[in-house]
Amino acid sequence: MITHSLMNGNDLGLFDPDGAVTRAAVVMTLWNYENRPVANYAMQFTDVKEGRWYTVAIRWAASEGIVDGYANGTFQPDKPVNREELAKILYGYEKKYGNGGFKGAWMFPLTFADSAKVGGWAYEAVAWCGMNGVITGKPGSIFDPAGNAKRSDLAAMLTRYFTLEK
Repeated sequence: MITHSLMNGNDLGLFDPDGAVTRAAVVMTLWNYENRPVANYAMQFTDVKEGRWYTVAIRWAASEGIVDGYANGTFQPDKPVNREELAKILYGYEKKYGNGGFKGAWMFPLTFADSAKVGGWAYEAVAWCGMNGVITGKPGSIFDPAGNAKRSDLAAMLTRYFTLEK
């Protein structure tokens, strides 16, 4: 991920594999993968200010339908992304730039021991990511939907996603 300039190190120049990954960092990584397209759309999130390192990437992702904000009109770019949010963002990217995700009627029951904890808003995304091997779960056959994703999780999931047969 770093070799291809998709992800950068932290302020100390380290990858920090166990560090939390923010919502902005996930979007920035996908934007980098798309070669930083221009996004001249109105910013819909009240907490994403002009001129930040992530502003254009978030504007792009929102305009492409890859990300949603919160009901209060914010995006919360510095918030650590949890695992079900990460699945939802990757699935949003898949629906726009991949093969479109699930088509028609589908049924893929989650087999994680804690699958009942996956939010209804994220179920389809988690199912698609699980079915395609993008998300493999944690020891004990759990998904840990509300657990913060680590930088190493993002790198592993994106590596698996980008190597899917398209």
